[in-house]
Amino acid sequence: MNIFNENGLFSRFFGKIGDILILNVLFLVCSLPVVTFGISLTSMHYAFLRKIQYPDSSPARDFFRSFRRNFKQATLAWLLVIAFAFVAVADINMFRPGGVMPFVPMYYLFLIIGVIGLFTALYLFPVIAAFENSLLNLCMQSFFLAAKNILWTLLIAALTFLPLYFTLTDPQLLLATFIVWLLFGFGFFGWVNSFIYYQVFRPWLPAPESIADTPLEDTGEQS
Repeated sequence: MNIFNENGLFSRFFGKIGDILILNVLFLVCSLPVVTFGISLTSMHYAFLRKIQYPDSSPARDFFRSFRRNFKQATLAWLLVIAFAFVAVADINMFRPGGVMPFVPMYYLFLIIGVIGLFTALYLFPVIAAFENSLLNLCMQSFFLAAKNILWTLLIAALTFLPLYFTLTDPQLLLATFIVWLLFGFGFFGWVNSFIYYQVFRPWLPAPESIADTPLEDTGEQS
């Protein structure tokens, strides 16, 4: 087998690197207004998930297709996630030992609620990318998938937050890690996580060969 031909090892390797770099740039640029972070994350996962199903698909084209079709729903979901995080953090800080109103039972209650909300949020935007439904149902589906696949959920959380944690807590490596994130970091971990999401979603996705286009193609705007 010729590793240098169109379908060879080197071509596939550098093609994958190119996909990660392109989607990393698109994700960063489209997230600059902050309010569009949710749709940017949704679109990146849409492109990676479709690439897994359809290796010949165009990541940039798929990114912008999802950006147009899922903008309303993903943006609303992002605003809800921000609001939930704000309330959860405020309550945790209020009831924690040494807080304004220290009360240990309420502290642990809101801590548990916060973790459940975090795990649900990890699935929410990939779920919006992969399925068509009302936002309420997609939130419930995200919670169900996170709970049903708890080991995968913990792995996704580790891959998502541990690199960011080490980046922010090591001042000596801050510049180097910042450059890594700027060049390909978000795209790389989005790509890795997409394989996990695809394994979790696959039982509910139509087989690629049984549809005319793609199960991820018909994700329209929902409210």
